[in-house]
Amino acid sequence: QQQQQQQQQQGGGGGGGSGGGGRKEVDSDDASSPRASHQHGRLRLAVEGAAALADMVAAAGDNKTLALRLGGVAALVGCASRGTTSRLETELVIQACRALGNLCYGWDVDAIKESVAGLGGASAVVAAMLAAANNDNAP
Repeated sequence: QQQQQQQQQQGGGGGGGSGGGGRKEVDSDDASSPRASHQHGRLRLAVEGAAALADMVAAAGDNKTLALRLGGVAALVGCASRGTTSRLETELVIQACRALGNLCYGWDVDAIKESVAGLGGASAVVAAMLAAANNDNAP
């Protein structure tokens, strides 16, 4: 019975199909299956995009206004609002929060600050911090 439990935990054994009580979540850090590999690639792209956007908007300039106009604020708020069940998802939340902070930093960014607030950006950042402080995976 112990051997059977070990096989089920490793994804093998058991009565075929999805099995009763099987794990449905995919660890996004493990890209071993085609579906997980696709999800991993999409998450990696989102992480890199959020990091790049955070860098691009760190200084004052047109990139902040352009990010707002292109829907970057809404995308970042969505990323910051994700649950974090893997290291890659955690990195995405971190980079999205960093980019939101960089967007709001400065003296001539009132429209961006209003957009971030209106889309729930501050709430998403605070929820992510509270989830981390409470060792929870859902902001």
